[in-house]
Amino acid sequence: MTSDETRLGSSSGGLVSWIACKLLATGVVDGIIHVRSRVGSGEPLFEFGVSHTVEEVLANRKSIYYPVEFSKALESARSHGGRFAFIGIPCHVKAIRQLQQLDDWAKEHIAVTIGLVCGHMKSTGFAESLAWQTGVEPHNLLSVDFRVKDPSAPANRYKFSATAADTQQTHERANFGMLGANWGHAFFQPNACNYCDDIFAECADISLGDAWLPRYQADSLGHNVVVVRSSLLDSILLRGQNAGEIVLDELSAEEVIETQAGNVRHRRIGLSVRTADDNARGRKHPTKRVEPTYATADSQRIELVRLRRLSSSASFGAFEEAKAKADFSVFRRRMRPIIRRYDLASATELSKKFFALLSPRQQIAVRKFFYRLR
Repeated sequence: MTSDETRLGSSSGGLVSWIACKLLATGVVDGIIHVRSRVGSGEPLFEFGVSHTVEEVLANRKSIYYPVEFSKALESARSHGGRFAFIGIPCHVKAIRQLQQLDDWAKEHIAVTIGLVCGHMKSTGFAESLAWQTGVEPHNLLSVDFRVKDPSAPANRYKFSATAADTQQTHERANFGMLGANWGHAFFQPNACNYCDDIFAECADISLGDAWLPRYQADSLGHNVVVVRSSLLDSILLRGQNAGEIVLDELSAEEVIETQAGNVRHRRIGLSVRTADDNARGRKHPTKRVEPTYATADSQRIELVRLRRLSSSASFGAFEEAKAKADFSVFRRRMRPIIRRYDLASATELSKKFFALLSPRQQIAVRKFFYRLR
């Protein structure tokens, strides 16, 4: 995107909403089926809905790390009539493709699918736990913004904001300083995500995610990585570039993979280890594209995979206990030993191992100190 204002209001480079708006403006579709903020207080905070105007799309952009379902949105689209674009994570898009094999309306009227690169999904506990750390307790949570950009920081140093229902006040905090914000720790990850091997929404006409490469990461406004599988969408992108609305760089397949390096390890090497562990314990699991084996991982990687799985499963019970006792420190105390073990196992240098031994508060203080020196 060449519009800094549009990029600032988006999670990455703003290309997902740009494409959606172009599809609407050119009449390719009559509506966009996507995740939107829920109107009114109470749960859920987000839900799938249908936007019929550019203004509606722009008012409901940004990444949403929250559990959603889209049956009601499909019913709304069906009753409205017209053609639609669907935006969702890989498992959502795969479900749409399966529906299109059985349902004539879906096959004819869902004209475009836009996939979002996904590391794993989150339960409601993710939003609630981060909000609690900004000072907004779960029962008083009105809304959240998972990715508030900081113009003075790199793209991966964004903030989280939460708005309280009683005061209507919004509280912000740096994402990297909060417990559970580290995607590698996999807090509140559904077990199904342990078996997913689709990173780039392979069933979608086009897939977009964060371009986590050093040459793009320094720009606070963010950039998208794009994988195009549709001639229609490819032509829309090229026309946008020729009109000066967007800037496109060509990446090699290796560079595209590198933008999601940790995700690839989790969905390939990690998946092999997890299914091998399941076999060893007599647990059933789906057949995947990688074989259950320990041969592709060294001992450090195997330990990390297991600790990540432990961290994920433990986070649910620990947070429920914290909510029952109305005390976030309960969650912190229960998760801290697991996180410390994970950080120690992931550290490859002596300095990193020393850092992992610090308490969470000490780690935050050290990060802030060195961040100010940049």
